[in-house]
Parts: sequence; C-alpha cells; structure tokens
Amino acid sequence: MSPEGAPRLWTLADAAVILRTTERAVYDRVRRGRLPAIRAGGRAWLIVADAVLAERAEAVARFHAVSPKSRAERLAALLPPRRGRGR
Repeated sequence: MSPEGAPRLWTLADAAVILRTTERAVYDRVRRGRLPAIRAGGRAWLIVADAVLAERAEAVARFHAVSPKSRAERLAALLPPRRGRGR
C-alpha cells in the first residue's frame, strides 16, 4: 500500500516480468478474476501489485512442494538434451 492507503499498481508488462510469463497470460488472469485490476484509459490495465506478489509466492510454494526428485526431473526437462563426447 502507498502512504495514502491506495494500492500500488503495475502494468501488464510489469506483472508479466514478476510472474515470469507473458502479458497475454497476465491479461487472462485479470479476465478470469484471479488478479484484481482496473482499466486505465482505452486499453491499458493496472494490476494491484500485492496480488501479483501473492500469486508469485503461491507459484514458488507450489514449485518447492514437490519432492526433490520430482523437482530435479522438472528442471532437467527444461534443459536441452545432453550430447555424448563423441568417443
């Protein structure tokens, strides 16, 4: 909250960086009511920053809730396949 009691507001782009996703995915969350936002002007949306941070904290908690083996497997799936040394 700001000193005046009004919530901090972020753009779709700001929220996308924090959530490590696309602006479109953030917009979909706004449309579904998962992130509180207000429309500013014609097409711009401003999202409540505290809600974005809470959403990020939930995602991190879900990631760490899986077993260490599952987490390692998930991380390995993100990496390119290893190549042999050609011997």
